Parts: sequence; C-alpha cells; structure tokens
Amino acid sequence: MKGGWLWRTSPRSTIQWSTIGESVGIYPNGRAVDGTKAAYAGNVETDGIAIGNIGINPLKGLDVQIWNYYVPQLFNTFLPKVELKKKKDQVQWMAGVQYVWQKSLYNDTLAIHKQYISKDEQSHSLSARISIKDLSRDDEWSINYTRITNKGRFLFPREWGVESFYTFMYRERMEGSGDVNAVMIQNQRPLNKSKKLSLQSQAGIFWMPSVNNSTLNKYAMPSFYQANLRARYKFTGFLQGLQTDVLYAYKGSITKDLGESPAYYHNKVDMHHVSVVVDYYF
Repeated sequence: MKGGWLWRTSPRSTIQWSTIGESVGIYPNGRAVDGTKAAYAGNVETDGIAIGNIGINPLKGLDVQIWNYYVPQLFNTFLPKVELKKKKDQVQWMAGVQYVWQKSLYNDTLAIHKQYISKDEQSHSLSARISIKDLSRDDEWSINYTRITNKGRFLFPREWGVESFYTFMYRERMEGSGDVNAVMIQNQRPLNKSKKLSLQSQAGIFWMPSVNNSTLNKYAMPSFYQANLRARYKFTGFLQGLQTDVLYAYKGSITKDLGESPAYYHNKVDMHHVSVVVDYYF
C-alpha cells in the first residue's frame, strides 16, 4: 500500500514549476463538448492530486493493483488492474486486464468552453493484453485491445504524462475521446547478445468517433492506423547511464472523407515522424 499528495508539477517539455491547476491547459485545449473552442487554460482550480495504490498477490503469478487518482474540483479516476503470469520452461505467458472509471468532480458555473471537464461527465474504459515471452532470448510478443465506451470522454491532462492503456503507442493518444476501439500488436527484442541494443515494433488500428462529434472527440482525431519502430541503445563503461532512442512513426487515415479543413488531418494522419532522444540516467 502506498500513496501521496502532489501540489506542484513541472509538466513535460517545460522547465518551470506550476500548481496543479496551472499545469492543465499548457498544451492545445481542443474543443468543448458543445463544439466551441475550449479555453480552460488558466481557469482550472484544484488543490492537488491525491494518489493511492493497493497491491496484492493472492496467488502465485497473480498481481492485483488498485489505483485511485483524486483531483479536487476536477475528477476522480479509479483504475484496478489484474495480471496473471505463467511460466513453463523458458516461456512466460501473461494475461492482463484493466478497467478505468472516471467521474467528474467539477461543480462550478464557468462557461462550457472554460471547463476542462463538464459537470456529471464520466467515462468507462477497458484494456486487455495477452503476451508470450521467450525468456532465453528476452523476446516478447503481445496483442492488446482497448475499449472506451460511448458514455463519455476519457480525460487525463496530457501535461501530466501518458495514458496507461495496454494499447499505448508513442505519438498516439486516445485521451479526450469516447466510443473508441483500439487493437495493437507489439514485439520487443534485443538485437545483440549483450542486450545493449533493442528494438520495439508496434502496429495498431484505432477506430475513433466522427471528427464532427465534439462530445466524444475533443481533438477531432480521425480513425487511423499507426506503425512504430523504436531502437534503443544503452551505453556501458565510462558512458554508463547514457541511453539513445531513435523512433520512427507513421500514421495513416482510415476515415475516407475528412473534407477540406486541415484541422482534421494536419499533423494528425498521413504523416511520418522521426525523433532522436538522448537521455542520461543518474
């Protein structure tokens, strides 16, 4: 069992510290549920984030985790996760499932476009994974599925980090959307005996609600497919702690007719992305 209280944060890609409320809205705000341009930056008031976790292992290989994120005047997010691992010889199987229930705690009278989350809004999400790992080679394959129901949008400020769904892919988000189906296949393997060089391959299909549905599609993201290749090299010796990542991602559109508005496809689909990141871990 563990827990904590966060009252300030330094959002990713920034260098200053902000209160929790100030951090929400640094990145693009998308649309409000009524279709107007959202402008909640500077209008979010909350004292902080209370995080609680309980983990138990009732059976050998069975891991149960229950997480809760309570953000006063914003939302409460409840996330239980169960993973079962079975090992036979040099092969390990894993089956996991997680459920996310989110409930609005907002109770103010600001205009809709100034609200990060609407009063009484809630969402339900389910994510699952089946994986097989060759322990002798550290080579793992997995197939993953996520469903966000049409009861509401899954919301989690992008300034705070990435979402926890099994279908998560770099340069991909389902945050801000409801009525989503996603399927993703992933492979992770070392490329040399020392395991200093590794490769992660991902391919996924994401069926999103209509780009015209502002109630369930905050960022007007069309349905898309995506492929990622990520190579990682971990240095040793004098450069111990240094790590280099090279990521290539391609996103293609599934939606047939996006119209003429660039807001539906510019920097969203039919695009290539390459990034090179160098990190040093102390």
